[in-house]
Amino acid sequence: MKKIVLLYLFAFVIGSIHCSGNCAINWETLSGHLLPDGKAKNIADSIFTQELLEAYLNDLEETAALFNEAGFTPLTKSYRISSHPLLPDFVFKLARRHPDECHPSPTSSVIERVLQAEMLRTLIKDLGLTRIIIPQKYLYRPPCVEAGLSDKNFICFAQKLDVLPIEENKKAIESLPEVTVQEVIALIKAVGFFDIHYENLCVLPDNKSVAFIDTEIIVPWFSTEDCVNWFNSLVSPEKTQECIEKFIGLVNQESGVTHECSQ
Repeated sequence: MKKIVLLYLFAFVIGSIHCSGNCAINWETLSGHLLPDGKAKNIADSIFTQELLEAYLNDLEETAALFNEAGFTPLTKSYRISSHPLLPDFVFKLARRHPDECHPSPTSSVIERVLQAEMLRTLIKDLGLTRIIIPQKYLYRPPCVEAGLSDKNFICFAQKLDVLPIEENKKAIESLPEVTVQEVIALIKAVGFFDIHYENLCVLPDNKSVAFIDTEIIVPWFSTEDCVNWFNSLVSPEKTQECIEKFIGLVNQESGVTHECSQ
């Protein structure tokens, strides 16, 4: 059963807790998810400047230089995901610059990511799962950004967890205890696929627990049976490419969404 491992998953699918169109996003909904006042927020106010954010959102040539000068460490080429030494407990994720077929909603890449993290934590508790961790996530609005209810009004502040280095993570996933594998399968059966691959499914140093660091839930076309069959098809690393091609074919057939949408 351990071979029903959760590695290489090039899959992005939704389950029953997806917010788009299913939950009201208003100030009351968001009030409990805002980065609280305090030291972290004060530091954030000083480093997320209007010049920096405008350069990012408009994809200006000086974007990289401005982020570097401000002390950020990019975790993606676009600087959409980054960290900063003054806020070592967090990873930041900015809004996508433009909507795409996988993220048509103006709240799908930041706001819903934060709300869904809380939903997943609640579900994990209700299911009695003890080996799955969801990082705490907050919505932060820089003072230079106008108030509004879209992703571009906020930055996602995600708790930085102590997890294995990426070069060790793949092997650790292959060796997960049976009870951990079964807990993850139980969560999949409850919500369907979400953004899972070995860079997002991270093993903790105890080699027993896992963290889902990306709580974005997208692509609403797959039943629970589809999800379980996809996992069961990953019986060995040798079959990974075959499974990926099969999944991409399903995505294209069901939606017309191209592979690039999964990046």
